[in-house]
Amino acid sequence: MYILRGDLPEDQLKKAVSDYQAPFKGQVKVEEWGKRRLAFPMKHVADGYYVLMTLSAEAKAVKEMENRMRLDGNVLRYLVVRLEDAPAMVTAAAS
Repeated sequence: MYILRGDLPEDQLKKAVSDYQAPFKGQVKVEEWGKRRLAFPMKHVADGYYVLMTLSAEAKAVKEMENRMRLDGNVLRYLVVRLEDAPAMVTAAAS
């Protein structure tokens, strides 16, 4: 899951979401939860665009994505959680 700045234009939001899922080539399920009010301002922003991304990938690819998110000023927060049954979830979601 990651949260993008809520004050970004719609085209930049869509580009950011597609850029983060592109390296995983179809092994990803993306749920855009949309813009929501944050519990507290982060980086002087009150709204965030929430995206839940379920994927099946090697640890190296996930680490590279985390590094990109850490450096991207448009990502307010991100959280990566390892699920034991992730490959079955992604294949079920893709069909």
